[in-house]
Amino acid sequence: MTATDIKNDLHRLVVETDDLDILQTIQQVFTAMKRQQPDWWTLLSDSQQRLVKTSLEQAEENNLTPSVQVHDRISTWIKAKS
Repeated sequence: MTATDIKNDLHRLVVETDDLDILQTIQQVFTAMKRQQPDWWTLLSDSQQRLVKTSLEQAEENNLTPSVQVHDRISTWIKAKS
């Protein structure tokens, strides 16, 4: 069963019931489970967090590299590795 199938089935079950207790319980379960998801920031290593912070600081200072220049650098690097 795919995620889409499960979503469709859950949607159908929710739409077909008028039992307020069931609907509130489902809502509470979803809310509780969403709170348990880890913050993506805590999943990053210290070095990854430093890189993100540095990038944000550079962006705030308008110290940016145009995407065309980045693509050119990557293309050059790939050609050198080939």
